[in-house]
Amino acid sequence: MPKETKDGAEYYLNISVQLKSDTLWATAGHEVAHEQFQVPANVEQVALTPSANEVVVDDSAEDVISITGEGFSFNIDKASGAISNYVYNGETLLTQGPVPNFWRAPVNNDNGNFDWAWQNAGKDAQVFGDIQVTQANGFTSIAFTQTFPNMNGLSQTVVYTVDGSGAVTLDLTVDATKTSTSRSRFMRIGTTMVLPEGYENVSWYGNG
Repeated sequence: MPKETKDGAEYYLNISVQLKSDTLWATAGHEVAHEQFQVPANVEQVALTPSANEVVVDDSAEDVISITGEGFSFNIDKASGAISNYVYNGETLLTQGPVPNFWRAPVNNDNGNFDWAWQNAGKDAQVFGDIQVTQANGFTSIAFTQTFPNMNGLSQTVVYTVDGSGAVTLDLTVDATKTSTSRSRFMRIGTTMVLPEGYENVSWYGNG
């Protein structure tokens, strides 16, 4: 362990058991077993400090809200609520998204206890009511509610929080309490995003 822990960090012990020499069934270095253990560590959360750079919101267009700042820009579709053409330092990082997605492939453990209507439930999401834009404490928030023509009674509250550095935080709250009983069991709650060519390989940090 380091002498000083880093704010917001997590620490894990990774153990890998590998063959020391060749065998009839595998070569040296073949991994026989592995495990990961979380190391208990008390660390402080990283304080969220907004960038001093200004975020400009242009709501004058009929179809989109334009968000610009130092080195970045993107649009929010007024009809669907999706982001499009997120550009950072002249490079397009996101073509479109996030688009709601409530579907995954069924598995045997589902035992048929799901509604196929979820397969298309997230398609054609529509902004219901007004889009609220607020700027406070160095952050810009764009909030709205989405409804879904393919799933009556389903709604989702979306909040984009934009920092002057260009970072966008997405908060979603889904409400299916007004859907029919047979449709109330979610298959999944997620989003779909379209990235430009060249971003086929990704890596991420998960739980453990």
